[in-house]
Amino acid sequence: MDRKKVLKEVKSWTLLILIAFVIKSSIFAAYFVPTGSMENTIMTGDFLIGFNFSYNLHTPDRINIPFTRIGFDIPRLQGPGLEKIDPGDIVIFRPPVERAVNYVKRCVAVPGQTLEILDKHLFVDGKEFIEPDDTRFARADVYGKNLINRGIFPAGNGNEDNYPQIYVPAKGDTLFYNRHNFQLIKNVAELAGEQVSPYDVNKYYIVKQNYYFMMGDNRDESYDSRFWGFVPENLIVGKPAMVLASLDFHQKGWNVFNRVRWWRSGKLL
Repeated sequence: MDRKKVLKEVKSWTLLILIAFVIKSSIFAAYFVPTGSMENTIMTGDFLIGFNFSYNLHTPDRINIPFTRIGFDIPRLQGPGLEKIDPGDIVIFRPPVERAVNYVKRCVAVPGQTLEILDKHLFVDGKEFIEPDDTRFARADVYGKNLINRGIFPAGNGNEDNYPQIYVPAKGDTLFYNRHNFQLIKNVAELAGEQVSPYDVNKYYIVKQNYYFMMGDNRDESYDSRFWGFVPENLIVGKPAMVLASLDFHQKGWNVFNRVRWWRSGKLL
């Protein structure tokens, strides 16, 4: 076989694969939901179709071996999306604590807003957040204000049921060391690839990008911003649009059709 023809064929297929990869990562993609942190809005076992251009148009920022978390990050180019993230939107993003996977949660506060939780009631800018109909609480009890959960962000900021006021940083904000929690400032800076020290002469930090506060609708069983902090703008992936299919892994037996939640197929999010 002609070597030049073979080389041309290889180049053509390589280009097609690259184009398909960019389209999949930049325009739309399918997502599988492995946990129940968004139940009953999104169920464990849901297969979602999402649009990656809704909130920002971007090129792929990571290449993974299929069906694994093994991979590597690559430079990402980002442009404006078709819409902005509003409080209450469901968002697909890469969590700062586990960037190899995608999380799907609800944005409850956007840049420039102040959030707090009082006896499980969520308030944003002093007004009670209108909870979605499918919001659920697994625990009937409420952790009191005097209980400090060291796993909360920032450390010592109450607990998941009583969470003192926290400001969600916006691009261009000046965060002063004597006015804002330094651990919060340190986290925001590190997510932007920068380092800060309490001994800096200037004693302030200028925010380089927007941040968001995410929570699961299954409030008591969600590992979210209350525990690991803000989601920076550059880790926003996209917006889920529809449940393509759904499997109920609690159903027993070998017949996979008995495990399909047919009633969820085609549900819009």
